[in-house]
Amino acid sequence: MNKNNKNQTKEQFQEKKKLYTDILNLPFCNYIDDFENLSTDILESEFINEDLKEYLEEKFSKKLKWVKAYMKESFSCGICTTSRIESKHRVYKRYLNSSIKLACLFQIFKDLEKEEITRFKEEISYKIGILENKKLDKSDLVKYFQPIYSDYVIRKLKNNLMESVNYSIEKKNQNLWYNLIYP
Repeated sequence: MNKNNKNQTKEQFQEKKKLYTDILNLPFCNYIDDFENLSTDILESEFINEDLKEYLEEKFSKKLKWVKAYMKESFSCGICTTSRIESKHRVYKRYLNSSIKLACLFQIFKDLEKEEITRFKEEISYKIGILENKKLDKSDLVKYFQPIYSDYVIRKLKNNLMESVNYSIEKKNQNLWYNLIYP
């Protein structure tokens, strides 16, 4: 009889271990049917008490936000993780501690935000540069000079063409012009 209890305990341990693994794997379900079957099995388990059932049911009601199968249904720019947020938290942890002054805290946030925006702008301008380069490959001027000159010269030509097409207009100080004309 003692041996039977021991085997039953091992079986229960294995069942609990499987239940734990199933719960951990819920967010990574690739198919809605898999998630529904797994969540039903979890809720029907003898090891889940009423409080846990309520908690899990409440979490399951928000499954559109955390289950991969449901997230694939909505547009998310290909981002299904919080890696950017986790990265930000890691940086904050590195610079911040409990003895930091409030003004310093705001300055750190400001600097980090500025750096992030700069990185984003560089990424966008790089992608735009690639697209413009592809457009310039179709340009008549580039096509005309391509057989004649080396790749280096053609790259320089493309850069000059991009600069001549992409410019920004800035408002100049009228007094500056007046002072130059009438000293």
